[in-house]
Amino acid sequence: MFPSLGALTDADLDKIRLIVKDEVKSEINASEKRMKEYINTKNESIDDKFESIEKNFDRQNNIIIACIGIPLAIFLLLVQRCGVSWHTDAAEKTAPLKKK
Repeated sequence: MFPSLGALTDADLDKIRLIVKDEVKSEINASEKRMKEYINTKNESIDDKFESIEKNFDRQNNIIIACIGIPLAIFLLLVQRCGVSWHTDAAEKTAPLKKK
């Protein structure tokens, strides 16, 4: 294929360039494929972490609502049950003071 003792011809150099070009191209394609797979794996990992953080925020939100809402509901039920009224006239507040 190649001359053993003579100089390489232009055709021989073109064949070598073509072989090297094909090898380099295949290595670049394989490297790009591995890089894309790696990036996709990392993106999926990040998505999973964001989903878990979002679930934690949802749980904390529910806990905060429960910590405020349940005592408030109990307090309102007790106020309603005991008949305490928050709307009183100023005259009713001062009436016991005037009688004394």
